[in-house]
Amino acid sequence: MNRQEKLSYTGRMRQEIVKELARMEKKKKRLKLKIYLLFVLPVFIVILAVKVLRTYLHLKLRRVGKALRPVPARKEPIEAEYITPEPVVTEPASETDRSDTKPEATVKITEEW
Repeated sequence: MNRQEKLSYTGRMRQEIVKELARMEKKKKRLKLKIYLLFVLPVFIVILAVKVLRTYLHLKLRRVGKALRPVPARKEPIEAEYITPEPVVTEPASETDRSDTKPEATVKITEEW
């Protein structure tokens, strides 16, 4: 037999507040679980799948690389090219071209600084 006590107004309000807090805690836990399942877990799964795939491909390529033998390269004959040097003709400097004057240099000064 359940015996119900008559609660005062403040007792009933306190009981309602406790129930509401428990309900809010449940909602909070559900929300955290939803966020984890929607955002965190898929990212973790994708990262893990990428790492597994990279490792698998790395192992597969290593196995294929061991199975292949090196392919010999074909050597094609190349005609040899010979360069014959040409003699350089030097002419003596004539005395008429000789000048004792220094060449003049022109300097243009601008004030764009």
